[in-house]
Amino acid sequence: MLVRVTQRGNICAENELVEWVQYITNDWSDRYPQIWKWRGRNGEVVGKIKACIRCYKYTGSFLGYLFKTLEYSARGLPYEVEACEGKSLKKYNEKMKKELGLEWV
Repeated sequence: MLVRVTQRGNICAENELVEWVQYITNDWSDRYPQIWKWRGRNGEVVGKIKACIRCYKYTGSFLGYLFKTLEYSARGLPYEVEACEGKSLKKYNEKMKKELGLEWV
């Protein structure tokens, strides 16, 4: 119901929906391996939530639609954000280049 109100242009409903759905997606990123790559990418997750709100067509549950969207789009994300916890990003990228044989990049 809140998704429909948001799709009709209610900004307050959109802000409320995004806030509540963020709690759910944070829980998913801790529980489900197919969503793990979204950890630490809060800005990108908010963008995906808003895109799902715009594109949702009322078939099935909205949360199921959002979960599948995050799952499918996570396949193209690198593990860099969560893998770099406690390390510098530059060192991690250099290590990955060596492992992948991409020293020339």
